[in-house]
Amino acid sequence: MAEKKSTKKATKSKDTKAKATKSKTSTKAKTTQRHLQRPKPQNQRPK
Repeated sequence: MAEKKSTKKATKSKDTKAKATKSKTSTKAKTTQRHLQRPKPQNQRPK
């Protein structure tokens, strides 16, 4: 029984990680869209 509980916890943490990655990607897409709308000189903000 204890093992089953532990597995469930691991899955939950994995799901949270996936959610975080998804939100990160969504934010990146939004930033890209804004960048396309109002392009700025590339050399102003070096990566």
